Amino acid sequence: MSELAGASRQSSAVSQLPVSVYFDERILELEKIRLFDAGPGYAGHALMAPGPGDYRSSEWSHHSRLIYKDGQGQHWFMFNICRHR
Repeated sequence: MSELAGASRQSSAVSQLPVSVYFDERILELEKIRLFDAGPGYAGHALMAPGPGDYRSSEWSHHSRLIYKDGQGQHWFMFNICRHR
């Protein structure tokens, strides 16, 4: 009973962000960096490159990641960047 009395005195939480957050370009770029650059290197599903020699680059990473299917049917994940950078 004492726990219920204490919970009723707590202020309610704010669970919604201001609408401006959803349209801010700076926040979008920060989210891309935090979510895609720091996380696992997902380039796409194997069905995105179905035939030998097919490839698919990821639009959300400015085409820096791609999935490629070689002549033996093996799928490869690659970074579309120069090694010297």
